[in-house]
Parts: sequence; C-alpha cells; structure tokens
Amino acid sequence: MGKINLVLLLFFVLGLKAQEKDMAQITLQSQGFASALQTEDVKALSSFFDEDSTILPEYHSALRGNNLIIAYYKTLFEHIESNSYKRKPFEIQKVGDLYMELGLFTYQYTTPNGTEFDYKGKYTTYWKMKDDTPYIWAFIWGASSYFEKENVDFVQIITLPKKTVLPNSPWEKAIEQQRQKAYNAVLNEDLDTQMTSYHDDAVYMTYYDPPFKGKGAIHDYFESHYNPSVKRDSLMTRLTQVVPLGDYALRFGEYYVEWIYNGQRSFIEGKGLTLYKRMANDSIKIFRQMINHSMPPTLVKEKDSFEIAKVLKHLDNQHLPLEDYLIVYDDLKLKVNPPNHQPINGKKAFMAHLEAERKNGKVRISHHPLEMKREGDSIHVEGYAKGVFTPSGSAETYPFKTKNQMYLVKDDVLKWKIRKLSWQMD
Repeated sequence: MGKINLVLLLFFVLGLKAQEKDMAQITLQSQGFASALQTEDVKALSSFFDEDSTILPEYHSALRGNNLIIAYYKTLFEHIESNSYKRKPFEIQKVGDLYMELGLFTYQYTTPNGTEFDYKGKYTTYWKMKDDTPYIWAFIWGASSYFEKENVDFVQIITLPKKTVLPNSPWEKAIEQQRQKAYNAVLNEDLDTQMTSYHDDAVYMTYYDPPFKGKGAIHDYFESHYNPSVKRDSLMTRLTQVVPLGDYALRFGEYYVEWIYNGQRSFIEGKGLTLYKRMANDSIKIFRQMINHSMPPTLVKEKDSFEIAKVLKHLDNQHLPLEDYLIVYDDLKLKVNPPNHQPINGKKAFMAHLEAERKNGKVRISHHPLEMKREGDSIHVEGYAKGVFTPSGSAETYPFKTKNQMYLVKDDVLKWKIRKLSWQMD
C-alpha cells in the first residue's frame, strides 16, 4: 500500500475514533439533560444551552438563547411537579458539524390541577461540539398520542415574530423550490407529488403519533389524513432559517392551516425542523423531519382571545429580564395607573418603575381574565391577578389579589400589545 493511501487510511481511522468519542459524550450528555429535567435543576439545564441554542416546545413558539430557554423551564417548573423523565435514543449520526439524535421520551409529572400526567413522545436534538463538550443547538419534541391541552399548555413566553427567509444561497433556493412543490401538492391533495420530496429512508415525526420510518410508512400516514370531508381553506408554510451542513441542510420553518369540518372553521399554527440530504444527481430529499403545534387547535372566532390569553400568561413570567418582559407593552402610547402612584406614561418610565419595584422583593403572580370586549380597534380586558410577594432579604411571604383592567391594540406586525393598564388591590 502506498504512503498516500496509508495516510488517508490513518486520517479515516482517526476521524472514526473522534466521531465515536463524540457520540459517547453525546449519549452521556443526553442522559444528563434527562436527569436535570427530572430534578428540575435549572442551573444544570442552563449548562446544556448557549445563546445560539433553540428549543421548539410543543404548544409554544420557538425560543432562542439561554435566557428565554431557561425562562421557559423556570415557568414550567413553577406549574408542575416533575416525577420522572426518561429518554431513549434510537438514532445518533453526524450531519455536517452537528450530531443528530432521534429518540423517545416519557415525562411523568403532576399538573397544576393535581393530575398525574404521563407525557410520552419523541424528540429530535441537534448537538454541537464546543471545546470538546456537546451542547444542545436545537431541540424539538412532541407527544406520540393525543392529549388534552391543560396537561401541557402551561407556559407562554412572548417573542418577536420570526422573519421569512428570502432564498439567496443555493441551498435556500433548492429548499424553497421544494417547499413550493410540496405546498401545492398538499393543497391539492396530490400525494404522489408530495412523496417525491422524501428520501426512501426518511423518518417523519409529527404531532400525536409515533415516528414513521421509511417512505412507505410516511405515505400511509399522509394517505390516511386526506379526508374529503375536511376542507383546507388556508395553508401557509415559510422558511425562517436554513443552515448548510455539507451534504445536508437544516431548515427551520413554520406553518399555519385553516380548515372547515362539519361547518366549523378552525386553525392551527406550528413549526418544525427538516433535514435535507443532497442526492448523487444533485437533487435534494427530506431525510429527517419533525413538526409540532405551537398552540392547541383553536376556533377562528376565538383567535383574538387566544392571543390575548398568551399575553396574560406572559405577564406571569416575573423572572424575565425587563426588556423581555416588556415586549407585550405598546412602544408608543403606553399609559399605566398603579395603585397609590402617579400615572406613568411611556414604556421607558414604566421600566424604571418596575426596576424599583423589583428591588423591593420578588413576586409570583397569575393573571385571570373575566371578560373581553372589543371596542373599536382595541380589546378591553377585565380580570384579576393573585400571587405572593416576598420582600428582599426576608423569608416572609404575603399573598395578594388585584382587580385589573387593560386595553390592547395590534402593532405593525399584528401582535396584541397592552396600551393601557390599571389595577387596584382587592
């Protein structure tokens, strides 16, 4: 054997050994992550993420960056009591400079109403090596069977809407072309055309079902969901990020669907991660794909109340940095009337007020709407909030309840924002 071939063989063997070492570390990290979830160890969880990390929770929008991710888990742990979290990978492989882990999980916890919930599902984690240590770069999960929303829908961290990617790079253009083909196929219920997008060995993980492995199983799933009694009235899919990975590319995307069934119009929003593989003929195929809902299926007429309920849930997240917390307040004409205080005009002044309040102690609070009324372009919400105040430097706690009124308006990207807020002690 020539010297060049020996050198190439040596590099190949060394590369395999390095990859085996990385995979062994990822297996350990994956179990460490499971342990941190089970014990609700927020500090340990934080070590698995950094500012480039993204999680895509079921019944929630995607969250990027350690601060928002940890805010999600803190809020989750305030609402549940974790009993057990187990995960079992069925595939780990290298894709570009990432490692992809697919697996199944079981999360057993007690819900706020005392229900013992057995949350069984599947997940996809993309790991990235950093200083020889794997950290979670992207993580999506979802149930393998239907569940009632009150067993999972506890957290709402408000984020800015993602921008649609305008295809410029070769990968973006190829993925956008295939997205449009698949979009038209789904809208027209053209299953044969839709299936040309998938690799023969594809794995598809969707909501309320176990993983579908292989093109045949994916075909059967889609075929069973083309229901002539369900009219798809509106369909939107879009790219929010494309990450090249050599012979692969990872697409972050979102979807919105409206449909009519038995005369009732409903809608759903969701998101997903799709891994494309470039074939020998330079075409691309979907190799691994996972999607989940960003919200429970909802009646269209309830859409505004659903969005406003998300704003109220966000107000419960008192541990968020103020800039993140104030994202649900109107930037231009905010007016706030706290009890025993002069009216506050403007977001900057309200931030200063909240900074001073936080120095006085910590608050745990939950907001509850009683009535929502549309008044022109705004919605008037009446309700109450209850919680516990702990003064700084003290272990004493003081329960409280307030009566609240607020007016919300839509901003330039059609998100509801609080323009007027007042409350008084009850």
